[in-house]
Amino acid sequence: MINDSAAVIILDIAHGIRFRRDIEGGEIRRLKASTIRAKIRKGSKKPTTPLVDTGIMTKLPPYTKATPTSHKAIIRIAKSRLDIGQYQMDGTKTIPSRKWFGISDRADRIARSKQMKKLAEILRKVWL
Repeated sequence: MINDSAAVIILDIAHGIRFRRDIEGGEIRRLKASTIRAKIRKGSKKPTTPLVDTGIMTKLPPYTKATPTSHKAIIRIAKSRLDIGQYQMDGTKTIPSRKWFGISDRADRIARSKQMKKLAEILRKVWL
């Protein structure tokens, strides 16, 4: 069940980046014209899309799965993007915070719903 929840969270993060929604449900702020121009000069494939330049942020590395002895799944961003990921989360005086990584209310609801369905399925097998 833990790994199913991790998969939901990973999909939700990618969905949020793709559709410009932060983990709090708000819109991820658009890029300034100067940032778009800089991304075009760099050859970015999606110069107008926040959080997407090389594409590394949208492709999270495989997560550490929960096991019978370790009841936790660990989701990380690519090591090469740790600094920029944190920078985007926190923002600066001139750059807005873009809360893109974490567990959104939507992902939490979906994960809990899946857990409840799976638990009900297990209990039906045991009780019937």
